[in-house]
Amino acid sequence: WAATAYAAGPSLAQAVTAHGPLPAHTVRALAAGLAEALATVHALDLVHRDVKPSNVLLTLDGPLLIDFGIARATTGTASLTATGASVGSPGYMAPEQILGGRVTGAADVFSLGAVLAYAATGTPPFPGDSSAALLYKVVHEEPELGSLDGELREVAAACLAKDPAGRPAPAALARRLAPQGAAALITGGWLPGPLVEQVSRSAVRILNLEAAADAPSGPVDFSSPAVPGEFGPAPVMTPPPETAPGKVSVSLAATSAPGERGRGRRMSCTVALAVAGALAAVSLGVTTWLRPGSGDGDDTAGSAPA
Repeated sequence: WAATAYAAGPSLAQAVTAHGPLPAHTVRALAAGLAEALATVHALDLVHRDVKPSNVLLTLDGPLLIDFGIARATTGTASLTATGASVGSPGYMAPEQILGGRVTGAADVFSLGAVLAYAATGTPPFPGDSSAALLYKVVHEEPELGSLDGELREVAAACLAKDPAGRPAPAALARRLAPQGAAALITGGWLPGPLVEQVSRSAVRILNLEAAADAPSGPVDFSSPAVPGEFGPAPVMTPPPETAPGKVSVSLAATSAPGERGRGRRMSCTVALAVAGALAAVSLGVTTWLRPGSGDGDDTAGSAPA
């Protein structure tokens, strides 16, 4: 099994759906944080291949890139899909990824540009009603950047270049957006008020769950004295004393827990009746066995027809 940390925050897709486009300073911090994350991923010779709004979490400590389910090594030769098939999310896949070409870290940069455009405008740069339409637009049409302007528009357009060689490297992109590092943009509070409130509520719910989990638990102690309404300790049977032949003696010592005297007497009475019946049967058998004529002789000599 694998364990991952829980992030108290919505995905970018959830945040934009609930609150609309993000302000410019939030988009800049988001872009810088994701660019640094991709630089780290690519330094490990990996390509994420599925950077999209639902795979980006917004937390108070910055954005998180998640879901490496279809990531692959850049040096590997094995493919997870059949020849000619593409893996990713329509509308956020790079053209070379759609066409089944060689996928490098530049494909993640293309997806990053699409994510930034979505965060800033509230709509994807390649809108469409079907997967086929989305894939066609990514390969053949220019992105729709809407109200995105200034440096953020330049950054998004550069990331969305059709030619992988024309896209900026993640490390260079991070330095351009945050010369002091993405942490410097996040430290001062990078999320708008409604999102801060939503993330805080999520964190409080997690703390409440942790408090409930800390409640004492464990096996029930069955050695405690019985309480009213429960059965007392079982009766103690003592071995029978030595008796003369032909007699059977049984001793029964019944005990009951405090407060259970009435119940104990009823149980003793029931057991005594059962024992009395058993004694009667045993006594009858012993008496018959001791009668004259029931020795070791022929069984048929002293018996009468049934």
